[in-house]
Amino acid sequence: MCSLLSFSFRSKVQCNNPLVADVWASITRIVTDKTGTLTENKMIPKIQVIYAKDGDKWTMKDVTSIQDLQDTDLENHILAIMSTTGMEPEEISIASCVKAFYELGTTTDTEIHYGDTETLIVHHAFGFVRELLAKPTLFSNKRTGKYYMGVQAGGDDFWKGKTHVTPHEDTLVKLTLWDTQTPVNTLEIRGAPRLWSHGVKEITKEEAETIISKWNDCESIHDDVSRKEAQLKVLREAVARVPLISRTFMVDSYRKGVKAGIQKLYKEGKQVFICTGDAVSAAKTIAENLDFPTGLQAMDLHGGSEEALITSLRNAIRMQTVIEPPSPASTRGILKLDIDSHSRVLEQGEPRLQSLSIFVDQACMELFRSIQEREGGYKGEAFELFFKLIEARKAHKPHK
Repeated sequence: MCSLLSFSFRSKVQCNNPLVADVWASITRIVTDKTGTLTENKMIPKIQVIYAKDGDKWTMKDVTSIQDLQDTDLENHILAIMSTTGMEPEEISIASCVKAFYELGTTTDTEIHYGDTETLIVHHAFGFVRELLAKPTLFSNKRTGKYYMGVQAGGDDFWKGKTHVTPHEDTLVKLTLWDTQTPVNTLEIRGAPRLWSHGVKEITKEEAETIISKWNDCESIHDDVSRKEAQLKVLREAVARVPLISRTFMVDSYRKGVKAGIQKLYKEGKQVFICTGDAVSAAKTIAENLDFPTGLQAMDLHGGSEEALITSLRNAIRMQTVIEPPSPASTRGILKLDIDSHSRVLEQGEPRLQSLSIFVDQACMELFRSIQEREGGYKGEAFELFFKLIEARKAHKPHK
């Protein structure tokens, strides 16, 4: 894509190959990853808070004011974040938050070295679990001998129970606090937003041993589907009612030229597909930042059931097709429109295509995959409607 368009996503490329024009003319769709392709893949933390009790109410405290907190189990907050933090760009950004915790921790009366690996013992790191949209870890505090389940999650689906995990009773209050008391909406965001959160709950040594034993038993199940279902059941029980303890809002800046490049693709009549693991809300923010059609020119596909998916696909096709209204008498029955600087005459009642953004969430993708497996390929009404939706532009090239 960089070569064909002669603008830079990764480096300055100028292509003088005369065959490019012929190849470019035949391309109808551009599919791109987001992180590291459209963005710098460098997460910059903007807001970092922990939750603490103020009497009988929950409050949020910026990490810079941690030393003022008396009721927060700071050590376990730090260990929970440490236990789930790896080397992904988001996690490196979160680590800067943990570093601030270290620095503040050394000012307390305790003699704990929060960065000392002897304090944290990870008994089992389960890795990122797509079905949970979370990264669970079972760890213990060597100094106290206590055991914990730590969780790192992106977005809010895990905390709201949308991944079939029972949320803690205080979670809704904490999420509401974040929504109403953080200045996220006032920030000038020039990049893809990311919101990652952490949680931790204390468990007994016996509960920890039971979790690991059940997980190990799952490994003996030979059938892949059955083993995965059994493992998910173990994890959903293990992370149920984990209290939310901290939130980190960060931004991954867009690469120079990306916005102009995508607009150039539009003008060339190309469809653009962006693949991202972000929540749908974050994907919509990204779409708005990059000038994708939004508002009445945007629609979610629903994957709750095959019937809901088919209905939303039909609605999307109807939204994309606009029937021109009767024109004034002075135009003698025709309507002249300017589309991407190309004038064309449309007859009364002739359909035209409007630009449309379609958002496809994880549930929808999983449903498409199950239909594909059931039908033995990209068959069935859902796929027929989806292909009709994305092929419409190809069939009406003048409308770009």
